[in-house]
Amino acid sequence: MLIKKLKERYPDLTYSEKPLKINTTHLFFYENPYYFAIPKKTLTSEEQALLQSLFQAPAPVFKNEQLTEWHTLLFTQEDVIIHPENNSFRIIQFQIQSTSLSKKNTTRMAKGTGQLFRTRYRAYYAHRRLWHLD
Repeated sequence: MLIKKLKERYPDLTYSEKPLKINTTHLFFYENPYYFAIPKKTLTSEEQALLQSLFQAPAPVFKNEQLTEWHTLLFTQEDVIIHPENNSFRIIQFQIQSTSLSKKNTTRMAKGTGQLFRTRYRAYYAHRRLWHLD
């Protein structure tokens, strides 16, 4: 129902139940069960800001199934079966909203976070690209 109202308001909107190919000319969103895109040229800056605050960006598509599972666990409400490698593990999630998070700052945050723990850790970052740090 919601997607039909958006389509009425934005006739150039495209949508699908499968992820859309990302490009720089559109804004991309996900609202279960639809992925949708609206050309930026048809939106005012106020409309862009409103849509970005109302809808989440689509989840990234990963080639590695382990990364997909981590993303599902951390960023969705879906059930995930965890097969621990040993008897003890801990998951801590930080969600930082930023449009200018550089790889340098991400690396610095990972090192700082790692100093909180005495054991080995892994840090995953979902932002345009996924960086994995050991």
